[in-house]
Amino acid sequence: MEQKIVSRDIFNVGVFMIIPNVKGDCILFVRDPAQKGFSLPGGAPREDIHPATENILLTGVRETKEEACVIVVPRRIIGMFSLQHKLGFLHIIEGVLIEELPFKPKFETVERKWVSVADIMAEVQNGTPILLAQRAVTQEYIAHRDVDDFPLFGSYKDPVSIAKFVRTMKRQ
Repeated sequence: MEQKIVSRDIFNVGVFMIIPNVKGDCILFVRDPAQKGFSLPGGAPREDIHPATENILLTGVRETKEEACVIVVPRRIIGMFSLQHKLGFLHIIEGVLIEELPFKPKFETVERKWVSVADIMAEVQNGTPILLAQRAVTQEYIAHRDVDDFPLFGSYKDPVSIAKFVRTMKRQ
């Protein structure tokens, strides 16, 4: 019996990669021309590659290379949120920077930028508009990045913040 792949119109799986620089004082963001601000690199698995081998970690690696021209390896999954408007999940993955290639603007990404931790944590954005939900996730990562039991994953202690994150994602 042939296995049928569920359409992404019905079931959606996505990934965002959080990639700190070598010193850990900046995080990588990209800008999509359709968005008003910067976001974390990421996307969805591609069914045309090979659905059985394009897992969520490989998706993050591929999307980061495509969007930001950066080669990374996944370190750990640090978050997973259900997408209430569709059946599916958004995964947040911490990546380790391997190599930064020359950036080439494309239809989906027109700019790559390393944003300082201080600017991400600041209440007022200093010239780098980061999409609200992505800023919240990155701030949580910065605040807890040295913790093994990461708070964005299953043991997250503040369900109000998770609900706020999901509401924010739905608005974007």
